Amino acid sequence: MTSTEKVLGIAMAIIAVGMLVGSLAGKPAQGPKAAAEPIISEPTPEEIAAAEVKAAEQEIAAEEKRKRRVQLTRSADVAEALLGAMRDPDSTVFEGILTNEDASVVCVQYRSRNGFGGMDRGQAVAVKDTIQQSATLWKKHCTGDGLTRVR
Repeated sequence: MTSTEKVLGIAMAIIAVGMLVGSLAGKPAQGPKAAAEPIISEPTPEEIAAAEVKAAEQEIAAEEKRKRRVQLTRSADVAEALLGAMRDPDSTVFEGILTNEDASVVCVQYRSRNGFGGMDRGQAVAVKDTIQQSATLWKKHCTGDGLTRVR
């Protein structure tokens, strides 16, 4: 037997005796495998609170993103319907589009070429499934707070 083999044998015997003594004393074995395992601690109350805040923020951001998608989709649908009703849709320029939070009301300001070749300004209000060019509806639904500018 070489001296290297003797040293390895002695080291193995010491490790085995240490594991045996540890298990006899009621302690878990501390071999090479046990030392490599990470120690997982319980999260602190601060860490739990931070995780809850982060989850709530993510939920709010997802809801805002969904609302914005609904607003954009509804606004695009109303703009497309208006273009379909225009005499010269290629001349139409949308100057402003406003919508409420759930997009049940969409207010559109636009310019479009009239029958005489001039440009006219117009306003249209879409409430639910109806689009109308009414000053009364504009004043009722499109002035005041609670509207978000889409374009």
